[in-house]
Amino acid sequence: MEPTVDRAIKIFSHISDQLGPKYLAYWVLPNIVLTLSGARAYCDSVFWDDDQKGLLEAWSSEIEKSLAVVKKQIEIEWSLVGVQEPRPNEKYAGMELITKGGLQYVLSKTELFKGLNVRNIKFADYKDFDVLKPFMQNLESQTRFKDYPKDDFGNIAFGILLGYPDKAVAVFSPNPKEDIFEENRIDADIRGAGYYVCPQPVYDYPRHLMNDPTIAAHEKLWSTLLEDYYKSSFHKNLEKNKDFQTKMRELGNLR
Repeated sequence: MEPTVDRAIKIFSHISDQLGPKYLAYWVLPNIVLTLSGARAYCDSVFWDDDQKGLLEAWSSEIEKSLAVVKKQIEIEWSLVGVQEPRPNEKYAGMELITKGGLQYVLSKTELFKGLNVRNIKFADYKDFDVLKPFMQNLESQTRFKDYPKDDFGNIAFGILLGYPDKAVAVFSPNPKEDIFEENRIDADIRGAGYYVCPQPVYDYPRHLMNDPTIAAHEKLWSTLLEDYYKSSFHKNLEKNKDFQTKMRELGNLR
């Protein structure tokens, strides 16, 4: 199915109706809007408790509660929720998920995977980001990628799940060594990607592709989806809700 913000709004409406508007502060971020609209397979959220107020466990619990509502609306292939400590004394509450519909959509758009049958992937077996392994193994098995550094397969697989265009995630003339004369890459023009503070859904690509029609179409699609959502009456009304505003400030989602 083609991406549409109506799909995301329907999910958000169920969360708000069942749990209250404040819970949407975890969900109405640009990268999640795109994923729940069906434009990509993967999304994540990261909420830091910089002031050490002991909020992380409560946030994680609220994410779990709202994710349970989401799972009743769409099929989730894989999810991970909890408090993470990426560096000593630095913790965050977060969420990662892969939707079935989004995965089907990105696989229909990419030509980088060959012979991949996601029905053979036991997503429940992956408790962390090892979920990328079956996708990386598919890339490694292809002779056209034989000269690619192994470290690149994770980035390529991840980029596809994020819904990025093939030309942005894999250039078919790999150079394992850094070259200061190599062509610069530029950021995609995804308008609305910074509407709130979150992992921004912005990729980059080689500069010579700046007028490429497939890249331009992708930038337009994502920008349009974000504009459609943030200018919708649903979100405009949500932004006026005091409970939502309070939770957004608590999570650090506002600029």
